[in-house]
Amino acid sequence: MSKLFAFLLISVFSLSAIELKANDGPIYLFSFKYFKNSFNHQLGLTFFTNFTRSPQLGSGLVYTPTKAYPVPIYTYVYSLGSISYEPQFRLIEFGNSQSISLNTPITLGASVVGVRVSLSETSRWDYEPVSDSPTERSFGTSIGYLGLGHAEFGIFGSYNLGRYATDENTWPIGVNLAVGYNYTYGPIYIENTSINRSDYSDYLRWGQLVGRLGLQLNSVGFSYALGLDQTTVQYFESSTGSRQYLETSVYHKLTMTFNL
Repeated sequence: MSKLFAFLLISVFSLSAIELKANDGPIYLFSFKYFKNSFNHQLGLTFFTNFTRSPQLGSGLVYTPTKAYPVPIYTYVYSLGSISYEPQFRLIEFGNSQSISLNTPITLGASVVGVRVSLSETSRWDYEPVSDSPTERSFGTSIGYLGLGHAEFGIFGSYNLGRYATDENTWPIGVNLAVGYNYTYGPIYIENTSINRSDYSDYLRWGQLVGRLGLQLNSVGFSYALGLDQTTVQYFESSTGSRQYLETSVYHKLTMTFNL
C-alpha cells in the first residue's frame, strides 16, 4: 500500500506542476452512436526498458545432505523489445480537456523468460507439483532459462488531461494517470524440446497491480509503468542457512507511444 500511496502522491504533484487549467464544459458519456469521438488508440514501443518478476508462484525445496530448504519459485521476464497496441474508450468526458477512459493494452515482447527459486540459489532445484500423498510425490528440475517471448494484456482505468483527453482537445501537451491489472504470459516458445509445457503450467501466467504515468507531446508520448503490489518474501539460503529476502511482483516498463 505504501508504494501505491507514493505513486499517487508523485502523480498528483506531477499533474499540478504542468500548470494547465482545464476549461469547464458539458459532460459527455461514451456513445456507440458517436463511437469515433469516444475512441482513441496508440502504438507503443520499448527497447530494453521492460522487466518483470512475477509474484511468488510456488515453493520449492533445495536439498543439502541434512536439510531441505523451502524457497520461493518465481518467473522472470527480461524484454529486449516489445510492441503494444492500446485502445482507449473514453467513458466520461469533462468539457474538451478531461476524460476518464478504459484502456486495454495488448503487448508482444521479444524476451528471455525463465523460472527460478531465488536470486541466490543458482543451482538446480526440486519441487513437488503433483500430489501431497507420500506415495505419489512427483519431482521436477529446472536450470532457470525456459524460453523466449511473452505477451501481456491489461485493463486500466485512466484519468486524462489535455492532449487526446477528448477528440476536440488541441493542447500541445497532455498527461494521464492510470491504475489497473496487468496479465503476463510467457514464454511463448519453449526452446528445449525435452521440456513439457504442462509441467510448468503454474509458472507461465500471472497478474499484477500496475500504476502508470504518461506524458503526451503532440502525437508522441512517453509512459512509465510500475508494479504496485511488490512483495518481500523471506527464505533461508541452503549453502549458509542465512536469512535472505526477495522482492516479488516487480514490474517496470518505460514506453514510447505514437497516437494512431
